[in-house]
Amino acid sequence: NGAFHPVNSSHLLEILTTAIYSFHMPLFILISGAVYAYCLQMGKYQEHLPFLKNKLLRLLFPYFFWGFFYVAPVMELLGLDQSGYFAYCWNGIVLSHNSRHLWYLFALFWIYVFVRLTRRVYYWGRSNMLCLSAAVFLMYPYVHVGFQISAAMRYQLYFVLGMLFHDYAGKQNRKLLLGG
Repeated sequence: NGAFHPVNSSHLLEILTTAIYSFHMPLFILISGAVYAYCLQMGKYQEHLPFLKNKLLRLLFPYFFWGFFYVAPVMELLGLDQSGYFAYCWNGIVLSHNSRHLWYLFALFWIYVFVRLTRRVYYWGRSNMLCLSAAVFLMYPYVHVGFQISAAMRYQLYFVLGMLFHDYAGKQNRKLLLGG
């Protein structure tokens, strides 16, 4: 139902779609947080500039590439946007007001940036409650912010939970290995 509405609607399909949409992105972001914590544990992402370069190349480059060369042309060719290709590229892709299914790449980039900026609070002081509280507070943005920053704020909690899950699972594994 993203662009077209089915001729014959199915109540079962609507229930299934609603169920899947209730957990699939939080789960994806949670797994991303756990993988990020694992990578930190393995010694990756220690330097700021290589980390930023990695995320620019792995998240924003595909976002803009697919946005400009796939999403924008499809939106124009199917008549789903009437503003014109360049106007859609600016508003829909660059400002990310209608980036369709690519929104999560931009949001995930901002989540990584935020976690990177607050990483010392989490890893130095082990202030799990402080990190969780900040993430819960950020889930409810009071204003709409462009560039998918609002989406990043909304999903930040799941990323932090993924990091905490990785840490908790690691502690439990260490206890099992040590026999305690």
